[in-house]
Amino acid sequence: DIAGYAFISPWLLGFIAFSVIPIFFSLYYSFTSYDILGSPVFNGLENFRRMAHDKLFWQSLKVTFFYAFISVPLRLLFAFFVAMLFNRGTRAIRVYQAVYYIPSLVGGSIAIAVMWRRIFIADGVLNAVLAKIGIITDYSWIGSPDTAIWTLIILAVWQFGSSMLIFLAGLRQIPTEYYEAASIDGAGALRKFAHITVPQITPVLFFNLIMQFEFHPRLRPLPLPARLQVLRHGLQQRHGLGPGSHHRLDDGHRLQDLHQLGLLRIEGGQVTWPHSEPVISSTRPSSISSSSPSAM
Repeated sequence: DIAGYAFISPWLLGFIAFSVIPIFFSLYYSFTSYDILGSPVFNGLENFRRMAHDKLFWQSLKVTFFYAFISVPLRLLFAFFVAMLFNRGTRAIRVYQAVYYIPSLVGGSIAIAVMWRRIFIADGVLNAVLAKIGIITDYSWIGSPDTAIWTLIILAVWQFGSSMLIFLAGLRQIPTEYYEAASIDGAGALRKFAHITVPQITPVLFFNLIMQFEFHPRLRPLPLPARLQVLRHGLQQRHGLGPGSHHRLDDGHRLQDLHQLGLLRIEGGQVTWPHSEPVISSTRPSSISSSSPSAM
């Protein structure tokens, strides 16, 4: 159908140009030595060998899986809970839906990164609230190796709006006759939920689960310079620039890569962008300057 292809052509062209072609180029470059500035030189499986022997790669993989397999189920559970509440019928339901969907729209913005940092730093909002109830602490939740990953998980769960709307649409497709028949048979709310709601919503749950893993925020992160400047303390842990590196996610050795390409400077334990002020200070300058770049 020519008309159908005409309607989907903008998406199809974008999918081919920004997904299919980059995938094949990435596969090709993975078998080469390529620094962007020169021509790619074929080196076989050398990149994969270096990656397999890189301890930071395996740690990054471990933390990334932990992040994804904790944040996605929590987000879906919270989204389903809110959708169940909305499905009961509430005044101004459209307003509430819009309000709860806003985090999904702005969650990846610089403003939200700034807000999140202000909440969880040592002199942030969370510690101020704790001080009001008598718990005095200067603990940096986003800068500590023990809690940095959980601040990112909370941010991911907070962006539950799109999943909630999909769940709500699925719940409203369940025929009310099922619940009426169950009530006549004496079924309670729990049995209705277990034997009607859950089986009927399973396809929607599966769809939401796949979509959450496919379009997870870790697959479309903020630009690196923005994250370095906004979430500075948490990034020091994730990039091995602070007291520890065991919360490093799947960003790989981007700082080392950029340093080798001359796109940033590492001098005296400070990371600077060209013609800018330092954006990160490191107490362990040798952790970068002595490291070899990782395979891209």
